[in-house]
Amino acid sequence: MHWLGKYPSNSPRVIGSFVGFASLLGCFVINEWIMGKRAMIQSNLLRNKMITANACYIFFLAGAYFPLLYTLPVQFQSVNNTSASQSGIRLIPLILGISAVTMMVNGILTFWRHYKPFLLLGAVFVLAGNAKIHGSNATTHTSAWIGYEILSAVGIGMALQIPVIANQALVSADDIAAVTTLTLFMENCGETLFVASCEGAFTNGLLSSLARNLPDIDSKTVLDAGATQIRHMFTGGELEDVLKSYLDGCKTSHLVTVACGATAGLISFSNAGPAAVSWAKLKLKKAHER
Repeated sequence: MHWLGKYPSNSPRVIGSFVGFASLLGCFVINEWIMGKRAMIQSNLLRNKMITANACYIFFLAGAYFPLLYTLPVQFQSVNNTSASQSGIRLIPLILGISAVTMMVNGILTFWRHYKPFLLLGAVFVLAGNAKIHGSNATTHTSAWIGYEILSAVGIGMALQIPVIANQALVSADDIAAVTTLTLFMENCGETLFVASCEGAFTNGLLSSLARNLPDIDSKTVLDAGATQIRHMFTGGELEDVLKSYLDGCKTSHLVTVACGATAGLISFSNAGPAAVSWAKLKLKKAHER
C-alpha cells in the first residue's frame, strides 16, 4: 500500500509485495486451521454476529483514528510551517480528549450497561470531526482545528474500547481470552492496513497535484525533501504550488479516515437499529398491558 503511491501498479516491487502478502495470509489461515481451539481466530466466535460486528467496527474505527497521528503532523509542518515539536503539541487536544472521554465512558458503563449507543454516537462524532479536518487548510484558525480534533477525540474515546468490553460480555469465561485476542487483532490489523493506505493515498495525492501544478519539477525531489525542507528548496509561486500539493496529499489521506468513520457508522447502525426497534416494541407492549 505504501509503494502504490511511489511506483506504478505493475512494478515488480508492488506485485511482489502483493504476492508475498497473499502467501503469508495463506500460511496464517492454514496455521489457524491447524491450531483448532488454540487458534487466535476461532470460527465459533465468528459465528456470533454481534462479536463479528464489533470486531469489524473496531477494525474501521482504528482506520479512522491512527492515520491521523501520522498525517496531521505532516500537514502542520508543511502547510502550517510548524516545527516537529510544535506539530506534536498540536496533537495534544486529540490525544488528551480521547483519554478523557474513554475514562468517562468506561465509568458510565459500570452502571449503565447499554453499549450500542456509544458505538453509534462515537462513529457519528469521529465522522464529523474527520470531515472537518479534511476541510482544513493553511488559513484554518487555531481554535477551529482544536475543535475539529476534540470532535474526533470525543468519537474515538467514546467507542475505541467498547468492542473489547462488549465482546467479553458476550462469551463465557472460558472464551474471554480468545475473544479479547480476536478483537485486539482486528484493531491492530485496521491500524496497520489503514496507516499504510493513508500513506499511499498521501503520496499519490501529492504526486498527482504536483503533476498538475508543477509539471516541470521532479516530484521525487519534493518527496525526498520532506515536509520540513520544502521551504528551503522552493520560493515564491513554486513554493505556493508545492504547499498546495502537500495539502492535497493530506486531504487525500484524510478521505480514507472519513470513509472508515462512515463505514464504522454503518456497522454500528446495523447493530443498534434492530436493538432500538426491539426496545421500542417492548415499551409499547408494556404500555398496552397497563
